[in-house]
Amino acid sequence: MAPFHEIHDAIDIGEAATILRRFSPNLRIEGESDRRHSVRLDGDERLALVHAEFSGETRADDDPEDEITILATLQGRLDWRADGEQGASAPWIRTPRSSATMRFGALTAVATILPVGPLLEFARTAYGDDAFRLRFDGSRPVSAALGPHVATVLEQAQILAGSGAFESPIVRIALHRRLAAVLLECFRVAGNPRRRILRADARRRRYRAAARFIDDYASLPVTTEDAARAVDLTSDELDDIFRGFSPSGSDVSGHLQHTRLGAAREELTQGRRADSSIRDVALRWGFPSASRFTELYRREYGVGPSTLLR
Repeated sequence: MAPFHEIHDAIDIGEAATILRRFSPNLRIEGESDRRHSVRLDGDERLALVHAEFSGETRADDDPEDEITILATLQGRLDWRADGEQGASAPWIRTPRSSATMRFGALTAVATILPVGPLLEFARTAYGDDAFRLRFDGSRPVSAALGPHVATVLEQAQILAGSGAFESPIVRIALHRRLAAVLLECFRVAGNPRRRILRADARRRRYRAAARFIDDYASLPVTTEDAARAVDLTSDELDDIFRGFSPSGSDVSGHLQHTRLGAAREELTQGRRADSSIRDVALRWGFPSASRFTELYRREYGVGPSTLLR
């Protein structure tokens, strides 16, 4: 699915409510009738990002079971209440089948909406538990110190969505992975993930199979979780194996980055397409920033990628 982008500026409260009800069907908004509002939406089949500027009060009751929403305030104050918990401004989550009320004045807020299907697939691979159920013990982060981190990640996701990098499927799936990890690491997941121990020969076979998977599919929007699923391991287990067997001692994400840098180098060296630029090549291989790509390339090969184009 191609990404979508929508910008709705200077809309009234009724229009804002209509737009947001696409994600929260039972949402109701009450606000100042003479105030104009704005809502920006970006996303694809794995995530939706919402940036909203408005004021008033929202209520949402018993929303569907197929989405989890992370919310954070960038400016202004937001008082929220969800399933017996309450807070002010700090990031929080809305879980499926929950009810929530928010009251606020002039506000700038961001939200990430994650469909449960892809999120559950990520979590089951991360925890190595095919029976894992996505449940949370509360709406707040595990600690108050994690609140600013969650807000920063959501804000960075919004910035990325507004850039050309968001058009790359590799970049979008990496963003989904980061947001899913933030949700699972920063909020209290119910239950205890299990862990397996493998013998050395089995670990070596899984390393070779996972490395081959990454090398074969690095041009596609695959993640380290895809590699772990391919060899029937959790993400943490595969990281441990890679650190033990990889010649460089890197983890799975390091191997994937190395493979994509090598492919980008090959394209710059041999392809020399007339319409290629460093930014084009970087985006094709999942690096959202040309400057970051150049930094990683220089660290890997000792020279910048521009030397090849010259």
